[in-house]
Formats: sequence, C-alpha cells, structure tokens
Amino acid sequence: MRSELEALQARFGAALRMHDAAGALLPELEGDAERNARRIGLYRGNVMANATRTLGASYPVTRQMLGHEFFDAMAPHFWRAHPAQEGDWALWGSALDTFAAQFEPTAGFAWLPPLARLEWVVHEAQFAPDATAEQIEAAAENPLIIPGSRVLAESVPIVTLWRAHQPGAEIDLSQIDLQAAEGALVLRQGFAVQVFPLPFDQASTLIEHLMGEPT
Repeated sequence: MRSELEALQARFGAALRMHDAAGALLPELEGDAERNARRIGLYRGNVMANATRTLGASYPVTRQMLGHEFFDAMAPHFWRAHPAQEGDWALWGSALDTFAAQFEPTAGFAWLPPLARLEWVVHEAQFAPDATAEQIEAAAENPLIIPGSRVLAESVPIVTLWRAHQPGAEIDLSQIDLQAAEGALVLRQGFAVQVFPLPFDQASTLIEHLMGEPT
C-alpha cells in the first residue's frame, strides 16, 4: 500500500502532466487556490519545456525529419504517455520508438520507429561508462564488448538516414530507398560514437549469435 507521501507525489506528478489533474492536488496545498493553480501551471510549463529540449537533444535526426515544430508539438504528448521515472533527464526518452508507432499523426511513418531506435542506441553510447583496460584489450576480438556498442537490424535504411542528417553530409534524401533494409553497428571509440552500416542479413546473423551466447 502506498504511503500518504507517495500518493501526494503521484498527484503532484499527474498535475504536471495534465492540466485537468491539478484539481485533485489544489485542496492539499496551503494558500490561495488560484495562485497555487498558476504556480502549478508555470511549473508544468517549465517541465514541458525541459522535456521538449531533452527529447530533441536525444533525437536530433528524428527532429529534423519530422520538422522542428511538429517534433516539439509531439514532445508533450510523449511526456504525458511516458513521464520520466528518474531524476536524470539523460535516462528519459527510450520509448519514443513504440510511442511513434502508436501516435496517430506518426503511425504511418514506417521509418520513424527504427530511426528512433538507432538514435537512442547512439544516445546511450554517448553516456556509456568508459571501457576498462580488460575490455579495451578484448575489443580486438570482439568490439561489441565496449560499453555502449550495439548492433541493430531494421527494415529501413537507418544508417543512411542518420548519416544524411549529419553536418557536412552530401547524401541526396530523394535518392534514399526507404524500403531498403539495413543493419547498424554502433561503437563507442573514446569520446566519439561511430555508426557504421551493415548488410541486413549480416546484422541479423550477428544479433542471433550474440543472443545465443551466455551472459
């Protein structure tokens, strides 16, 4: 059974996500109700602004492809569906791929969930812990032992799309076949994250091999 404090925290969190939920919290706050409602609204606005900036920083290519205004308008919907569970904003946002597949305005974009998965893997790699001396030595045989390294196999050209939106890229977006399956190898090398394309079949085989290995 939740404690009284946990219940209050839950009502406060709900009030930050949805305007209509503030009514359940106001009777428990001291002072003028209208003033408190305005303060909650300001707090809600600050949280939404932080959430939008955080999501855009984690998914810069997705934001470019959807358009900045559309992406920023989508971010509060994502926040309400998947609020942060940790105090560290860097840990929030992993569910964008599943959300985008179910969110009506983006549900028809087949490229969006796979691209979001790649961007989150890149994001995680950026924040992965440094490799140990033993991991660096073993990476000559298995580079995926380095923290943050991952392999993906998707039904769309995720690496081509990702690379096309990097600074200095000279890839013609109109020439990209959005139905071309592609794999990705994400490696953390020092402070830099590298993303390499892989043939889909090769990436799929590698994933099956890795999943079959004991951990």
